[in-house]
Amino acid sequence: MSATVFSRSAEIHVRRSPPNSLSLGRERRPVRGRRRNGGITLLEIVAVGAIVAVVAALVVTRFLSAGGTANENACYVHKAEVESLAQLWFQQKGVWPQTNLGDIGADTSYFPDGLPVCPVDGTSYTLDATTGKVVGHNH
Repeated sequence: MSATVFSRSAEIHVRRSPPNSLSLGRERRPVRGRRRNGGITLLEIVAVGAIVAVVAALVVTRFLSAGGTANENACYVHKAEVESLAQLWFQQKGVWPQTNLGDIGADTSYFPDGLPVCPVDGTSYTLDATTGKVVGHNH
């Protein structure tokens, strides 16, 4: 708060400026012990660290769950591949392949890279002898 003193014939009048007005002539001095040098406070560092930790936790959980979903999708693709090649075998030979896929797996014209295994649990695929559908693997 700034005060201006005027003297008029032995009377002293004090005019006070409103508390929110700017004093253009005087520079405000910092309160003792609270000088700001333009650095970063500990509270700001902690706040940024907390935000980074939350974002990192979200990203890590997203990537970890994506691996399981990819393996399940690969299992469905392998399952569909086995079923379609089993139907092709049935159309060409007149009988379904063995339930353990031993006969169709030995023929490299059907599975040139070998029989696929389930990427989720590593087990082999088996067929239902009457329908030609893969048994299990409903992840």
